[in-house]
Amino acid sequence: MPILDGNVAILTPANSELIVSFSAALGQAGCTVIIADAAQTPAADVAATLQAQGIPAFAWQTDISAEAIDAALQSITKQHGQPTILVKLPASSTPVASTDLSEADFRRSVENNLIHAFLWAQAAGRHMIAGNGGVIVNVTTLAALGGWPTWLAQSATLGGVHNLVHTLAAEWGDQGVRVNALVCGVTEPMQHQIELSHPNAVIKRIPLGRIATPDDLAQALLYLVHPAASYVSGEILRVDGGWDSWGRLYAVAPKDK
Repeated sequence: MPILDGNVAILTPANSELIVSFSAALGQAGCTVIIADAAQTPAADVAATLQAQGIPAFAWQTDISAEAIDAALQSITKQHGQPTILVKLPASSTPVASTDLSEADFRRSVENNLIHAFLWAQAAGRHMIAGNGGVIVNVTTLAALGGWPTWLAQSATLGGVHNLVHTLAAEWGDQGVRVNALVCGVTEPMQHQIELSHPNAVIKRIPLGRIATPDDLAQALLYLVHPAASYVSGEILRVDGGWDSWGRLYAVAPKDK
């Protein structure tokens, strides 16, 4: 029997670079997978990709508001059973000098990363507390771990997500809900963005000598939601090949052009 057989997992949003690998890993482990997004088309595209692999996957369109998310969770529960796993992925980001970062782009990052994480966690937490508990995983990036020049919006908002994780883990632990963060190491798109200003800096900067693969990160996600991690809550799990243990990129090569 698959290790997560009978679980219902919600992943959002649908446009993350990791959505297919994460949802496929959960589906192959036995979960019914719900891809939730404010736009129907990207969610439907991901669900179709998973269905082609034999995974029970469904697209769910919902506006991003407390009322809409709660209504979506009620409908999902009625049709598929009580959601027991929530995976909130970060919004994509493009490096930009802080002096050039627009107010609109900063507000968009706050909305897409921090506010969306709060709304989904609050609604799912209520349902999990009223049901049989569950697991919430907020996926972040290395930008959340301290200061990252040109990544101000993502650094500030995902850093806030880490404190959201700590607070909810402390508040909900005795009510059957575990809350953790998965910090993703450098993947291929992020490597490309970094190397636009720091050519060839990434691989030599990672102690394990390679970038993260989607499977590296998906396996870490499976650990966090697995019953074997039943005593893991409030954890900021870095899956980064040793990157953060060796300081940070700009401390090593601040002017590597």
